[in-house]
Amino acid sequence: MAVHDFNNDLTWSLEQEDFLNEFYKGYFQNMVEQELVTDIDIQKSGIDRFITLANGKIVSVDEKIRRRAYNDSQDVLIEYVSNNTTGAKGWIEKDSAVDYIAYIWLNDRKGVLLPFFLLQRAWETNKEEWLATYPVFKGQNKNYHSLNVAVPLTVLVKAINKAMCISI
Repeated sequence: MAVHDFNNDLTWSLEQEDFLNEFYKGYFQNMVEQELVTDIDIQKSGIDRFITLANGKIVSVDEKIRRRAYNDSQDVLIEYVSNNTTGAKGWIEKDSAVDYIAYIWLNDRKGVLLPFFLLQRAWETNKEEWLATYPVFKGQNKNYHSLNVAVPLTVLVKAINKAMCISI
């Protein structure tokens, strides 16, 4: 099992800038600027990039870049525990100001932009079922594990669609 290292993973992700630029241009056709976050405090809050649109709106993005999809299927690894020794919450459980999660499978040259607020609502509604149904992966870091559940993209999109609607 490969040991993840934040700094090494960050360096590797910086090498993907050309692809990411095309990815964001595809989603935000009115994008006028994008800024890779270099401030470590902002990055620790989950924001990897700011995208400025022609109307002045600034969108924040947390990037999740996978080298490959597992089992030839597109699933999304949802981190629900960041550090199993301290019990630190994973990114899905945190109160974050990020607007979108950019989830990218590099080997397929594909990605999806997931609205974070709706993704969190979908998680809250479905997490018990997803944890019981889908594989849980331990991300090996230097002195701890992160815990992630691999939810198929099709399942996730349906759950996000349901999260958009409420009954009053």
